[in-house]
Amino acid sequence: MNVKEQKIRFITRTDDPDDPVDRMRCFNPIRGLKEKGYDVGLYQSGEDLDALVTLSLDFTRWSDLYDRCFHSDIPVILDMAENEFERSARLTQKKTLTFMGDLLDTRRTLGKIRGFFKRRKFDQGFYSFVKRCSALVGCSRIIVRDAQRYVSHCYFIPDAIDPDNYPARKEYSPKDKFTIGWVGMGSNLHFLLPLNKTLHHLQKKYGMGITLITSPDYKDLSHSAVKQFAFHYEFVEWSLDSVARNLASCDIGIAPLPHDSYKSSNKVVTYWAVGLPVVASPTYEYSRVIVHGENGLIAKRKKDWECFLERLLLDGELRRDLGLAGLETSSKYYGIDKVSEQWAQVLSEILR
Repeated sequence: MNVKEQKIRFITRTDDPDDPVDRMRCFNPIRGLKEKGYDVGLYQSGEDLDALVTLSLDFTRWSDLYDRCFHSDIPVILDMAENEFERSARLTQKKTLTFMGDLLDTRRTLGKIRGFFKRRKFDQGFYSFVKRCSALVGCSRIIVRDAQRYVSHCYFIPDAIDPDNYPARKEYSPKDKFTIGWVGMGSNLHFLLPLNKTLHHLQKKYGMGITLITSPDYKDLSHSAVKQFAFHYEFVEWSLDSVARNLASCDIGIAPLPHDSYKSSNKVVTYWAVGLPVVASPTYEYSRVIVHGENGLIAKRKKDWECFLERLLLDGELRRDLGLAGLETSSKYYGIDKVSEQWAQVLSEILR
């Protein structure tokens, strides 16, 4: 069976085509698959919009979604929420791919936040859903590893970067004031708290700026994390038109996370896309995409963060070498063409 003759439709809960994660995880691979000749697209609230916008999983319109999914030969379900398993199971009666983004990271935190019984309920609902899927796809290797307990066919496909969205390239000329940058959702600002004292101390010592490029909702967040920041910062609202320019104005990109996080490498890849040198936590995925000392630095301990950031602030040659190596890694492994080819291979395999 020729997979290019099949109608492939991605289904996602979001309705924002400019969402940074959706562009890397959904829109960019679809663009690549379309360029390769696949009949692939997305839906939005029951209307086809040139197959390049999403269908929101609004369950007040579930029957509409159900009908449209079964007008597809291969539905690809993106990031179910934990309360959607029962209704989502109705979509898995034919060749179905389910993409696991942050869902298993949610499972990881359940035991810490809501206890054993919440995690067991999650497992029961999740298993009843995924056991009927043809395959699971994960955006980080640890997601794929853990998903194998539920279904045998699991594939790793990273988030895809579109170089056309990141035309700005980092210049490494000497300057009097440096800026450390962070990009992410407003709801993830609390991941900066472990660096609170480090950033405050370095800012006091070197007078550096700290730019936080984040989603528009940060204005509405009464975010306890922001209230605890000891360092001075500038909020910049994320937009597709300006994110490359704003990142390129920074000198270092930081990616702090809990060491046991399941999150993908998209933050690091975003920094690399504009040639920023990166310091990151030793998460499962970061430790597999960053070669320490070659295309980035992995800070395993709190004191490493201050040491590595200070080294980069003082050593322009190291900033340039790591930034250019990261840019090469991004182009080689995370471009649209490369990632869409991985999607094409998975789609072919499930049709065998």
